[in-house]
Amino acid sequence: MLMSPHVSIIIPMKNEELRIGRCLDSIAEGSYPMADCEVLIVNGGSTDRSCSIAESKLIQFPFARLIHNPKKTLPAGLNMAVRLARGSYIIRMDAHCEYQGDYIETCLAELVRTGAANVGGLLITLPGKNTRIARCIAQISQHPVCVGNSAFRLGVGNQFVDTVPFGAFRREVLDVVGLYREDLPRNQDYELNARIRTAGYQIYLSSKLQTKYYNSENLTRFIAQAKANGQGVARCWSVNPGSFSCRHVVPLLFVVMWLILLTLSIFVHYVSIACIVCASFYIAALMYAAIQIGLSSDLSLIMFVPVIIVIYHISYGVWTFVGALQIVTTMAAVRFGKVANAVINCERATIINATKLLSILTKRLYWNDGYVCCKKYWQRGDR
Repeated sequence: MLMSPHVSIIIPMKNEELRIGRCLDSIAEGSYPMADCEVLIVNGGSTDRSCSIAESKLIQFPFARLIHNPKKTLPAGLNMAVRLARGSYIIRMDAHCEYQGDYIETCLAELVRTGAANVGGLLITLPGKNTRIARCIAQISQHPVCVGNSAFRLGVGNQFVDTVPFGAFRREVLDVVGLYREDLPRNQDYELNARIRTAGYQIYLSSKLQTKYYNSENLTRFIAQAKANGQGVARCWSVNPGSFSCRHVVPLLFVVMWLILLTLSIFVHYVSIACIVCASFYIAALMYAAIQIGLSSDLSLIMFVPVIIVIYHISYGVWTFVGALQIVTTMAAVRFGKVANAVINCERATIINATKLLSILTKRLYWNDGYVCCKKYWQRGDR
């Protein structure tokens, strides 16, 4: 009888025909014995050759399965794989990535050494295509002017952090805190890590783990990524306030600040001076990033860096605002509906039954009631 594998590797996949082959090869060529691993690839509705490529590569692994996710969403696929996994350790990997030879054993060693519940490594971001725009996107994704203090993107490891990319988990921790929230199409990993921290566990970012990650290949996809992440963080905050992070709210504050300043500058002369000062500092930061990236990689990128960073910040901020506005307006609609129902259901809004009316309004306007409605609204497909 075959023994259960010690490690379960989970790889979600959708239309990854360009990457999934190299991803699986990098795992198979690693030094950790594949007889002690199982590989679960979760297909989220690929329409290209991803499945056929994955199936041809799975013969390299003694324990391997290609699973089809009928819900076609990332968190649902991840949860499906975790429930099927038999290993004591769950290592989530990504089809966009290539892994170092000792990645698996280093994950296990760092979990034991640090006592952390989740361990991850640094992302070495590579261009999705060999074009100037793709190379520029890869470079700014690793610069603090664009991504703030995201440690795993900036290469600042060997510390306990709020989140790590993908992650290697102790199975018993997931049994305690639960799996990925399926009502969060984005940022479900950050929300899970927030629950891990709230439960008293720690998350460790190790410099010994370095993963090659291929970022967006063009500006359109990069903006789409900013849009999804912006809306995602707003939803994430609404379902778990403990997932709030200052770096995620900075683009929103950036957009709101400029809207306020530009509006006030029409009426108040001194506000125009504040606009000029703020713009000067921001332009200086953009030029610093452009020169640093140009000198360290390619001088031809200097002209692209400021423009793409501005587009990314505005896109992220605007869509965070939109996501927050959707939550607020949904809550307002729910509360308005409850008020209307409460008034209609009251026998008479008179002084005699004023206490009864107030009681009904209080109960039916309660936050959790509105949250349940919001959750159902999102699950209907508000994407």
